[in-house]
Amino acid sequence: MENFKTGKFLNKRLLQHIIFWLFYLVLLTIRIADGNNPGMQGSLSDILLKEGIRTLSLFVAVYINLRIHIPLFFNKNKFKKFFIASFSTAFVLASINISSIYILDIEGPHKLAIQYRMIWTIVHLSMFMTMTSLLHFTKEWIKLKDNENNIKTLRNEKLAAELESLKGQLNPHFLFNTLNNLYSLSLVKSDDTPDMILRLSDLMSYIIYDSRVDFISLNKEIEFTENYIGLEKVRIQEHLDLNVEMNCNGDNRMIAPLLFMPFIENAFKYTSKDSEKSYINIKIEALENEPIRLSIENAKDTDIEENKDHEHSGLGIKNASKRLELIYPDKHRLSIIDKEGIFTVEMEINDL
Repeated sequence: MENFKTGKFLNKRLLQHIIFWLFYLVLLTIRIADGNNPGMQGSLSDILLKEGIRTLSLFVAVYINLRIHIPLFFNKNKFKKFFIASFSTAFVLASINISSIYILDIEGPHKLAIQYRMIWTIVHLSMFMTMTSLLHFTKEWIKLKDNENNIKTLRNEKLAAELESLKGQLNPHFLFNTLNNLYSLSLVKSDDTPDMILRLSDLMSYIIYDSRVDFISLNKEIEFTENYIGLEKVRIQEHLDLNVEMNCNGDNRMIAPLLFMPFIENAFKYTSKDSEKSYINIKIEALENEPIRLSIENAKDTDIEENKDHEHSGLGIKNASKRLELIYPDKHRLSIIDKEGIFTVEMEINDL
């Protein structure tokens, strides 16, 4: 199949070139038939022979330029050698052209001075080589742009598939952690379990239906975040010093869904178990004409390094970081600091 396509392409190009030269010869024939040009005086056979020699010179000049000069010199940025080679080719072919005409004695009664004929032929050949070179470069530029567009389309399709994969990993990860929380409450027969189930239902509705779009209202994302924090507050109750600040001024901007939650979830899951040291500070800010900012600081569990599930625990943050790189490649800043029992996240999305 590939050989068939290649052969078909070559045949198509060959046909294009044949049509071009036939068109040129038709124009030449019309010019000869006109008979008003003094330079065309002489017998019809002499005129056709002379123009045939000239056409052959043009033919050779064009294909030497396209097949040798451009690949060997121009495409390798050897422009000086390219121009020298092109001029040399035009000079040699013009010399052969003039010599053939005078040797065969087919110039006609209106003979032109050999110097003038030489200059005119070199200029004619050079102009023809220049025009065909420009056509070649234009065609290559169009082909390059088509390839770039194809590559861009493939890259966008790959990014879209990767984003869907990341969202697919993110949602089960959230559900797994929340079900663990419900299980803990059910063990102690907490009265807050029904309320948590109801909140979880609302959260899952958002994840399954609302977050399927590429971008969602920032207000909806904030509402989802507040519901999630409320669910966590039911679970931890008085065992944590929790400070939450939302300053969004009713901002109507759109944002990729579920960007805040992995970082907030991580803070709740891995904060210090020591009630005297346990704290989480969360701040989300989206002021008018300013970037969207998320700031989280929590006391980290000192035993987390010994947690066997530690490798799996970073999945949500890794996915969120990757999504930021894909969705906001040059419009975000993410800083994660993990040291001395304190875990800090600073995220900024400049989507203006």
